[in-house]
Amino acid sequence: KELSKMKDDFLAVASHDMRSPFNGILGFLEILLSDSELKEEHRKYLTLIQESAENQLRYVNDILDILKFESGEIKINPEKANIEEIILTSLSALSILAKKKNITLDTEILTDKQIMIDVPKITQALNNLISNAIKFTPENGKIVVKAFENENHYLEIHVIDSGIGIPENSFSNLFKMYQQVHRAGTDGEKGTGLGLSICKKLIEAHKGKISVKSKVNEGSDFYFILPYDN
Repeated sequence: KELSKMKDDFLAVASHDMRSPFNGILGFLEILLSDSELKEEHRKYLTLIQESAENQLRYVNDILDILKFESGEIKINPEKANIEEIILTSLSALSILAKKKNITLDTEILTDKQIMIDVPKITQALNNLISNAIKFTPENGKIVVKAFENENHYLEIHVIDSGIGIPENSFSNLFKMYQQVHRAGTDGEKGTGLGLSICKKLIEAHKGKISVKSKVNEGSDFYFILPYDN
């Protein structure tokens, strides 16, 4: 137990210390890339550095989230929320990524009933699922986010894509920490292997459940349910 606590403390300190320089690197890269007189070859190199730094910062942030869950630091602060507003905000934030691959983003919101949730945490889970859908959907594909009250009176949300799909024998590993079914997205996008496990923890912290349906080359449907009162 003592060694485990030392490990968690070390990772927490290391992750915090690693995040600061990445923020500085990305800030200066943004300034350099804004130079209209920058040579195309130099712009290409700086963009590669930027992508690498963003990927590494994402990994650090995911580690910090996992450590907070394991240490019990993450607390749920529920408030009344409109799920349509949350979904539209997530789609708007990720629309640039979808546009790069000419992916259509649609919604089917069949409920206007308010729900008690921690808005930033459910937004984080939804962002992870939508960004994953974009990552594993090829160009000119489609993603639909559905929300409705199911027969058991839970809020049910689906993120459905027309992507490359997942083999059924991989389902059991999808939500486990550090497990990755796919190494890269359809456009070479990289992941940390932590996103789905974080989603699971965020949703379960709301007394909800997450699952998936998928067929190879036909797409995936990641969906979760939430009680209306927390």
